[in-house]
Amino acid sequence: MTRQNRERLHITKWTWVLFAAVLGAGIVWVWLQACWSWGWQTPRFPIAAALVFVVIAVAGLLLIIFVRRRVRNIRQHAPSLLALGKALALAGGVLAGGYLVLLVANLRLAAAIPRETFAAALTSLIAAILCIISGYLLQLACRIPPEEDDGQTTE
Repeated sequence: MTRQNRERLHITKWTWVLFAAVLGAGIVWVWLQACWSWGWQTPRFPIAAALVFVVIAVAGLLLIIFVRRRVRNIRQHAPSLLALGKALALAGGVLAGGYLVLLVANLRLAAAIPRETFAAALTSLIAAILCIISGYLLQLACRIPPEEDDGQTTE
């Protein structure tokens, strides 16, 4: 791997995940305000969607276990797995921010959002946090130690 490629492959900073969470929270807040001001019913979120987020987070965690065991054999796939880890972390941030706003709105206006939606939002929030964690762990698992026999010195 060249020096230029090493400089480009960095782990996602927490500020980007925080920005993604604020962006997700803002989108959901504007959407909820529009629904309430125009008299629309607050949409229900199916529990099946929450379970899909849980499956994605668990798949990311299982991928980490797979990558850590086969890090030498997976060297050529490290950049794509790093991109997957970044996507997991950022998408988890957007989802976590949005579902956090939905939960806070449910606590503020208990009658506005049904209990099923609250349970789905809570499950999705936990899954989104798991996506952030699995994304970061996947990025850390993609760190491949330099080869000992490449003949180059590292400074």
